[in-house]
Order: sequence, then structure tokens, then C-alpha cells
Amino acid sequence: MGVMMVGSGFSSSSFMGAFAQPGSDADQASQSKSQAQAKPDGADTASAASASDKGSSPSGAVEADDRMKEAVARNKEAAKLIEQFRQALDAMRARSGDKGSSFDAEKFADLIIHVNSGNTVETSGGDDEITANSENIINAGEGSNRVHANASNMIATGEGDDEIGANAENVIDAGDGNNSIFANASNQITTGSGHDAITINAGNQLDSGGGNDVIRANADNIINSGSGDDLISVNSNNVIDAGSGDDVIQGNAENVIRAGAGNDRVNMGGGEVEGGAGDDELTLTRDTIVHFNAGDGHDTISTIAAKIDLRLGAGLSPDNMQVSYETGSPTISFNDGAESMTFSAIALSDVTLTFANGKTMKLDEIEPTRVPVGPEVNRIDALSVVV
Repeated sequence: MGVMMVGSGFSSSSFMGAFAQPGSDADQASQSKSQAQAKPDGADTASAASASDKGSSPSGAVEADDRMKEAVARNKEAAKLIEQFRQALDAMRARSGDKGSSFDAEKFADLIIHVNSGNTVETSGGDDEITANSENIINAGEGSNRVHANASNMIATGEGDDEIGANAENVIDAGDGNNSIFANASNQITTGSGHDAITINAGNQLDSGGGNDVIRANADNIINSGSGDDLISVNSNNVIDAGSGDDVIQGNAENVIRAGAGNDRVNMGGGEVEGGAGDDELTLTRDTIVHFNAGDGHDTISTIAAKIDLRLGAGLSPDNMQVSYETGSPTISFNDGAESMTFSAIALSDVTLTFANGKTMKLDEIEPTRVPVGPEVNRIDALSVVV
């Protein structure tokens, strides 16, 4: 175990107070946005750096020293590693001072690294713990790493199971592996094919790649969850593309959700939703725009006192539409049943159909003509629209 301090006036506690996990209200999003722009205090950094030069021990150095002592007790080889770190730090400071350093830790494993601003850190296959303030470039290698970052850092981790905590405006490539990510605001986050657990607050862009991911988000995020059976829970004003897989999506208010291919379940409180290909179940608790296109499968919609604006895509017209009530609930189908949508617990007058050519009609205006073809089976051959 080794400990590295660069620009040592910074400790992990200096920014974690500004980090807020997603809440349940959109008001938290606006508060988080204002907090997310907090930058390190230049005067405090300069003061800490000066104290380090005089041999004093800032809080970050004390914390690292405690961890170093524990490591020495566990591993007889730690003293040798620490001496190597000291020599490397002395050499770096002789070349470039406490700020703007570059450190290649390829020869070391299982590192604890604290950096302030403007550094480049590269590690190899160990399980490293890296704490960074701002404007650093971090390549954490292939181990299962823990990275804590404040603002405006570029962070890359490899195929290990990484844990990443980020405040604001960081660019994060977490790679493959089963990663855990906590991010505050305005971060760009990419993960690979592992099964990730991701919690984000406001204004982030997330591409979670493959794998069965669990994603929690507050507000104003853009989320692409890729392939896999994902579990997504969001608050408000998010844009979600769930990709392929059998996804479960819970949205609070005014989200735009594209569930993608697969048999998805969506529960949302208003906004816009497109179930995509597959047999989807949509539960709507507020007025919602629902997009339905040719090839979208057989969907079911249930509501709780909500109105539906059903936007129908090209190839779905009154000429190839049938309506039945054989299950006790209205079912709209197109193209001889190739696509269908069944409504449950809804007033017919609360459903408005809007076709691609702009024509609209209410569901209660559509009166099916039933032609008996057997003692208990009816077939709908035509529709007459009540004018």
C-alpha cells in the first residue's frame, strides 16, 4: 500500500459536503445546480500548500498518514513503497512544484493518491483510491478503484468494479465492470458492459452501455441506458432512452421516455412516452402524450384520472384501424392485429387519437360495427365515426 500526495492542501472532505444525492422533488435540482458550480478556494489552497512547504500537516496529510501507518502494520513491505513514493514526490517537486505534476504509478499497486489541481495521474492494475480536486487527468487502470473527484476532472477507469464519486463538470469513462457511480451535476458519464449502479442528481449526461443497470436520477438529466434489463427511477424533466431489453422505468413528472425494444414496464406521472417494439405495460398517473408506431407490438395502458393524447405514426390510419371490446376494455388494433393498444381503467372521452396526417378523433367517437361470426365471437369489420 502506498500513499501519494500532490498539492496536499486538498482532502476528500473538502468537496463531499457539496455533493447531494437525488431527492424526490424538482426543487432539489435547482439547489444542486447552484451548489454544483462550487470551485476550490484559491486562498485556502495556497495557504495549505505553504503550510506543506514548512513541514506542517494539513488535514488531508494527517488522514493519509493515518492510513499509511495502518498499511505499514499490515504489510512489512510498505516502508519500502513509502520511501519510493517520497523519492518520486521529491523528484516531481524539484521539476514542477506542488501543482501541475505528472505521476506514473505503474510500478506500484494498491495506492492511496490525493491530488489538488492540474495533475496527471496514471496507475496500473492495483485497487487504487484516488481523491482529486479539480482539472486533473486520471487514468486509474484495470483494478477495482475508488475515485473521488470535485470539479472539471477527466477520469478513466478500466475493467474493474470501480466506485466513483463526482461533484460537477467531470468527464468520466468508467469502462467495463460492475461500477458504482454517484454524481452531482453537469457531468458526462460513460460506462461499459457491466451491471452498474448509478445515482445522479441534475444536468448530467449518462450513457450506461450494456448490462443490467440500476439508475436513479433527480432532474434535467439525459440518460441512455443501452442494452440490458435496466431498472430506472427518475424524478422530473429527464430525457430517457432505455434501449433494448426488458426495462422497468419509474418517472415522477414531465419526463420524456423512450422505452425501446423489449417488453417494458413504465409508470410515469406525465410527459411523453414511447413504448417501442415489444409488448409494453404503461401506467399513467397524469396527462401524457403517448407515441405509438407500426411495429410497436401489443401494449397495455392503464391510467389514474389521466388524459391521453395518442400520437399515431405513419402506416396507422382510420382505414386500417379496428376497435374491439371483447375483453371489456377498448382495444385499438391496426393492420389486422399486427399492432394493438388496450386501455384499462380509463374514460373513453379522455383518449384523443392524433394520426400522422393531423386528423384527430376521440375514442368515444368511434363506434364499432360488430358482425357475428359465431355464438360467442364477434369480429369488427368496419368503423363508423360519430360526427
